[in-house]
Amino acid sequence: MAVYGYARVSTVEQNLERQIQALKEAKCQEIFMDKFSGATLERPQLQKLFKTLKEGDTIVIVDLTRFSRSTMDLFTLIEELKQKGCFLKSIKDTWLDFSKENPFSTLLLTIFAGISQFERDMIRQRQSEGIAIAKQKGIYKGRPTQFTEKNPKLSHALELYKGGGYTVKEVCMVTGVSEATFYRNWRKLQVKEIKEKYEQIDLKAFILESYSIGKSLEDIKGLIVEFTEKDTQKRKEAFEIFDELMQTTIRENMKGFKI
Repeated sequence: MAVYGYARVSTVEQNLERQIQALKEAKCQEIFMDKFSGATLERPQLQKLFKTLKEGDTIVIVDLTRFSRSTMDLFTLIEELKQKGCFLKSIKDTWLDFSKENPFSTLLLTIFAGISQFERDMIRQRQSEGIAIAKQKGIYKGRPTQFTEKNPKLSHALELYKGGGYTVKEVCMVTGVSEATFYRNWRKLQVKEIKEKYEQIDLKAFILESYSIGKSLEDIKGLIVEFTEKDTQKRKEAFEIFDELMQTTIRENMKGFKI
């Protein structure tokens, strides 16, 4: 049964030494350190720590604020530890020690669960009230887009993945961008780059080249739709070339065929 330490500060300028010293004195075998906001659970070293845990292991923290800034997140983390059969112990918050039978800790955990549910209910209620008022005023536009092309987190995520060496999961964990958002924007980036690459190329040459390297007619049709997304005239020209290619293909296949 291993004992792991977890230390966290919010910015790269802050120092972890005080926490590290306290965790070493608590006999932690390995210490995981994050320089990341406690307002999110998407912290690289915290995620790595949870993947390392085995049944019976204990996490030691200096105080609760190092583990989580949110009651809901704290309860989520503790629930995950319970499911793994692991424990949590705080050096400063002496009441928090799940490594042994502690009725006081169990009582407080039950209170935390109630507070957590209360917070979720209040958030939902405020959201519903706000949406209702916005609808009455005719200004409700639905959920805003969180990540746009100019968003630094999204740009960083795309650049990291493009540079190689990171999986999508690792990139999303580091940047805080969801996998669904990443994949959607990665696809857009690929289409954009392909369009820029072939923008100056003669349509007929491009279609014939695509066919010559083994792309199916269906694939070529899909590429035409993507490349001429907002140019109806260009799309019309492209499909005329495509139809000509299909007819040529049919004629070639019919050569020597007798009924």
